[in-house]
Amino acid sequence: MSFREKTKSPIVEKAESRLNGMQVIDGKQETPVNYGNSKVPLTVVEMTAQIALVESKRSDYNKALKAADELGACPRI
Repeated sequence: MSFREKTKSPIVEKAESRLNGMQVIDGKQETPVNYGNSKVPLTVVEMTAQIALVESKRSDYNKALKAADELGACPRI
């Protein structure tokens, strides 16, 4: 049985779209804009890091699925 790899989720795609908008707005400002609040800041740098973390975890998950597929494909004796 082959496991199905995870693809990029709609939430990540939406986050990337928002990030692009944040970068446009930040490009017009002299200092980086905090899109969060004082307790939970959200800047372009932090948003980029969060998206990269999610994509890294998805990649690791897909690698684990591939390894499981390879183990499952071994013939039994």
